Amino acid sequence: MAVTKVQNKNNTNASSSVGATFTSSPTQYNAIVACVWANVARASVSMSGSGWSTANQCSINTDSSSGSMFYKIAGASESSTVTANGTGATNMMIHIFELTGVDVNTPLDRTAQTSDVATNTSVSTGTTATTRRGGEFALAACFQGNTNGGLISWSNSFLEELSDNRILTASRAATSLATYESTATWTTSRNPGGIIGTFQPPLGSVRRIVAFQAVQTAATW
Repeated sequence: MAVTKVQNKNNTNASSSVGATFTSSPTQYNAIVACVWANVARASVSMSGSGWSTANQCSINTDSSSGSMFYKIAGASESSTVTANGTGATNMMIHIFELTGVDVNTPLDRTAQTSDVATNTSVSTGTTATTRRGGEFALAACFQGNTNGGLISWSNSFLEELSDNRILTASRAATSLATYESTATWTTSRNPGGIIGTFQPPLGSVRRIVAFQAVQTAATW
């Protein structure tokens, strides 16, 4: 069973916190992923509520602003609203995703980031180490230190998920055991940073897929 997206949402707020609300309440044991931009340093950004882990963070223009990717496993009666906080922030943005089919014990497999990129019209997410399981879901985020520079494209078969003033997100199925990276390209030069995370299915489901494929292959001989 592969990891897939259920739903996503985004929001902005000129304040020290920002929340986005899913259309439907997340299902217990699914993963929730939050990509957060704030006009404060990485260390000042956190998530409201319990159970959150940090996938990765990036610095933009020497931590004058930052990008973060957080994740958690949804509990019973999980709130449909996801809120991030930035101590001292006056502007924040958030993209949230619900993923199904994840390993509830270790949902995150691989991650990478790129920080403090000079003013440019593109940024790489960084390249992950080789993924450990088939059927993963790769989520990429580009964070810009100024208003949206006008996104043109994502590389390596990543497709756009959400876009607003300072966060651009994209995803792809990470079916093969491989390294993953995407480069976002836009029109007007900005100070950017990037993050990528791959989220994996339970090990048992991967073994079942491999076993089924082996039986199919043997049947052809």
